[in-house]
Amino acid sequence: MIALTGCSASLKRLSGGSSGELNAQKAVVDRFITGVNENDLEAVDESVGVWAAGAFTADNIGDYTLEQEDLRRTTRERTYVMLETDLTITHEGESRTEEISFRLSEAREEWYIDQILVVGGLIIDGEPLGPPSAFIAAEFDSAVTSSDETGVLTVRHEGGGPLPARGLAFHGTIVDPEGADPDISTDGVTVAEATQRSQFVPGDTLTIGVETEYNISVRFSKEGLDSVVVLDEFTHS
Repeated sequence: MIALTGCSASLKRLSGGSSGELNAQKAVVDRFITGVNENDLEAVDESVGVWAAGAFTADNIGDYTLEQEDLRRTTRERTYVMLETDLTITHEGESRTEEISFRLSEAREEWYIDQILVVGGLIIDGEPLGPPSAFIAAEFDSAVTSSDETGVLTVRHEGGGPLPARGLAFHGTIVDPEGADPDISTDGVTVAEATQRSQFVPGDTLTIGVETEYNISVRFSKEGLDSVVVLDEFTHS
């Protein structure tokens, strides 16, 4: 899902002590922050990988400034680490500060950022900077349709970041049930296509026509990329 577009040799993982390893990990984040602030798309792409490459472009990178506090490593697993900081994001003169987590992985003995997790969401010109993190719940009701073989699944965004509607889609046993008029009645249609919404944010709900024995996956894809994230799955048999 995440591809490495290349990193500078200076960002290679250092062998030896944990302090050297941590410095190498912090250097990746520093390179990303500096790349944004200096309008250096190559540095951004090298540090973060394909999910960020489609967010910052030559047309918009100059509109953003990022300022970080001290980085702290909160998790160290065999295949990844988590670094956290308070990040101030300035766009068109307006600033906000978010607690942000950078998840770093290794490829070819080099560290790179494979996810950027922000509770409030970090959306650049309508595209998320990393695979989105969202909490989604669903409730099934068969009484609202005219058939015992169909029903309506109400999906609620209960927390996390905003999801751009053009990349959000539902797949599975989706139908157009008689007696109900759900928001989504076609397998694979995006939320933008079905509802004309621009985002799906915490507190929002969507209704989906489904079979009584349903199997629905919630998927997010980023425009221009083949990568797809399965955010959640709901089944009943």
